[in-house]
Amino acid sequence: MKTTGNGVEIVVPGSDLLVSRTAFKNNQSRYSINQRPASYVQVTTLLKSKGVDLTHQRFLILQGEVESIAQMKPKGTSDSDEGLLEYLEDIIGTAQYKDPIEAAQRDLDAIDDLRHEKLARVKLVEQELARLQDAKDAAEAYLAREAEMRRMQAKLYRHMVDKHTRASGLARTTLTNSQARLVELDEARAPTCKSTTPT
Repeated sequence: MKTTGNGVEIVVPGSDLLVSRTAFKNNQSRYSINQRPASYVQVTTLLKSKGVDLTHQRFLILQGEVESIAQMKPKGTSDSDEGLLEYLEDIIGTAQYKDPIEAAQRDLDAIDDLRHEKLARVKLVEQELARLQDAKDAAEAYLAREAEMRRMQAKLYRHMVDKHTRASGLARTTLTNSQARLVELDEARAPTCKSTTPT
């Protein structure tokens, strides 16, 4: 059979396979493949090549096996003990995944342990961080007060500089005016002195 792109299965000409067995009363069997006589070995080889599991022969459950299957334990107690789970895994073909699943589980457990270790470290760091939060807040408050004090000092210094600059300017103006007045007085007194000088 061949599956087309739209999911429809069509029979490929010449791919039909008919395997038959004729059983006789004397416990003899005759096999045929596509209505041609074949030996038991040829039939088993052909079926195995097509993917039929003849080793376990669990594609067919006989009447006597139904009762034994019904009485199976849910899960085997050891690797050699077979329970219903192992029986079904063997039939379905998932038993081959048992070792990879166990290896993956071990890896998962190791990663989970590592995760718990990292999580414990994170919790310790969070506790340390919470413990240091008060000190951090106090330091930030101190720095804020220090910055405010420096800002106020700068404002005070600026005010004092402005005040002294104004006072200095006023003093210079007064000095300049006084010097000019002194010059005027000296000049005014100089002619008087000349006129009173004895000849």
